[in-house]
Amino acid sequence: MRNINELGALNVKRWFTRSQAAKALGIGLTAWLTLERRGLVTPVPVSQARGFKGRPGGGKQPLVVIRAEDVARMKDAELVKRMSNGQLAGAAFEMFEKGKSVVDVVIALRLPPERAEELHEAWRRARGGVLLPLACAEKMRELGFDVTDEGTFVAAVDRLMAAARAGFRLSARVG
Repeated sequence: MRNINELGALNVKRWFTRSQAAKALGIGLTAWLTLERRGLVTPVPVSQARGFKGRPGGGKQPLVVIRAEDVARMKDAELVKRMSNGQLAGAAFEMFEKGKSVVDVVIALRLPPERAEELHEAWRRARGGVLLPLACAEKMRELGFDVTDEGTFVAAVDRLMAAARAGFRLSARVG
């Protein structure tokens, strides 16, 4: 871990507000709050922060502050580095485009399942898609339809819809 003095602004501070901590790490406040929710950093109530002098010039004071040591520790955390540059989301989106599952993403990228699910949901919304339950895909395969990717699934659904409009039962192998 880096020495606190090597981190520039950290060497003169013992305490950070949430926004100052996020700025020091190069991430947004929302990302910082995510780190707190995951228990990766613990804010300290101002009443327990020895040496915290408050904001210069008064103004609205924070309810909690973060230890400089915690900010320094997080500065080295790979999670923060990934969150700040979007590489993680890009890698996950590429895997989802190739038809990989949330489980595949968790294993390959070493993510918590909740994070992989969040990324999958973001990818799905961005693509304008809907989730196909695995049971549905399996049933379509049992009927002989090839549903290995988006293109084959759309083709299968088009055939089913055309048959429904024509009032016929469609054999999966007719083509």
